[in-house]
Amino acid sequence: MAVWERVAEHAQFCPRDTTEGVVFQDRLWVSNAYTIDESKTAESGERDVLVRDLWSSADGVTWRCELEHTPYDGYADLVAWQGALFAVGNTVWRSEDGRSWAQVAAETPMGLRGYGEILEFTGGLWQGGGGRDVWRSADAVSWECAKSEVPWGDRYASAVAACGGSLWLLGGSTLNGPAASPPEAGYADQTTFNDVWRSEDGVEWACVCERAPWQQRMWFRAAGVADQLYVFGGYSNLHKRNLGDVWSTTNGVAWEMHTDVGTPGEHSRPGAGPCWSRKCSSPLCAFFELRSCRLHSAPRADLRRLGGLRVDSRRERKPLRRQP
Repeated sequence: MAVWERVAEHAQFCPRDTTEGVVFQDRLWVSNAYTIDESKTAESGERDVLVRDLWSSADGVTWRCELEHTPYDGYADLVAWQGALFAVGNTVWRSEDGRSWAQVAAETPMGLRGYGEILEFTGGLWQGGGGRDVWRSADAVSWECAKSEVPWGDRYASAVAACGGSLWLLGGSTLNGPAASPPEAGYADQTTFNDVWRSEDGVEWACVCERAPWQQRMWFRAAGVADQLYVFGGYSNLHKRNLGDVWSTTNGVAWEMHTDVGTPGEHSRPGAGPCWSRKCSSPLCAFFELRSCRLHSAPRADLRRLGGLRVDSRRERKPLRRQP
């Protein structure tokens, strides 16, 4: 059973949703986000705010602002690769320290994808989860389409991760219909899934589980830690509510549910008991190895969860970590 510890009640960055984050140079990095200006009314059309900043932390507790205004695309995917940070969207930017950035590609063939993921796999970068195709790059500058028609169809807001020598794609929602029958309670024109897909080369994919034990979901995260694939939170379009559960698997078929009995919350199955957090629909989760002897007497790995979307539509900024 997993227990999550809150390491900071309020981080220095503003409350946010749809943020990007990576581990780079032994620090956690959080960049750009969507938030709400509570001083504006919904009718004004000015409540939705795109935050363009970059923060880093050595422990998830104390954060420093590296950039107040990021030069790359607002919703670019952030990835640490080959000793540098890359921000990939309509354009590609590169930085060796997180503060000085240079544009290395003026455009990308796949463009800015909504709720997709870019990650390292087999020595290169791969993009998926935000459409009906999969893209790859050997240098982060030139991109080629590795698979033009994926077997799961036109889907977005899926979770994508590399784990155990494979690429994984899980769940998500239809991008342009068809709607479920009867329609799901949230966005009526969308249908969500809880299937699990696996590929050893990023090109050929196989469905290893049509219906995982966790509820259908979108806007969630997956992360590989050693040989364990984790799934975190998300949004249940079926029941129109956020989820706060954590699951893990080694093969995509058999899943183990993890909950935090010390944190009040809701689970994907009504009445199943408390869990690690009920406030986050799209958490940022990272595998973070702390090497500093000031923090731990020996190197230790943990999972960090940062920010997300509250059920009441407010944002949170409460970093959590999974206790060993």
